[in-house]
Formats: sequence, structure tokens, C-alpha cells
Amino acid sequence: IERLVEKVEGKIKVNDSVVLTVGTMTLLALIESAQGNRLTLSLKGKSVFMPGQKVAISKKDKGRWRLVAYAIA
Repeated sequence: IERLVEKVEGKIKVNDSVVLTVGTMTLLALIESAQGNRLTLSLKGKSVFMPGQKVAISKKDKGRWRLVAYAIA
């Protein structure tokens, strides 16, 4: 079985909506600032992040949510 994966076009920009996946929980967030490898997000709900926990960041591209990055809390 061969799977072709397309790259997501564009970078993460200010005022982009993203979906964060922490463990099995997902929540919406809005990017307030993006400088280098650092993001400042405004979360749309309550969440608990443990130090060192991995967070998947997805962005909407062509009508679907695509994994674009991951972060360590």
C-alpha cells in the first residue's frame, strides 16, 4: 500500500485558526503572534497541558484539517 501525502501550502500566520490535539482532546485556537519557532495562541476553551507534553497543530487546507506542526508544552 502506498500513501501519497501532500504538503500544506503556506505558513502559520497571525489570525489563523488552528486545531490543537493534546492526547485525545482537541480544541480550537487563534494565533496571536508567530515569531520563529514560538507561537502565542488564544484558546477557545479550557485545557490542561503537562510540561513536556506533545501538542499536534492542524490547519485547514483545501477544506480539510491537515497536520502542519507539533509543539512541546
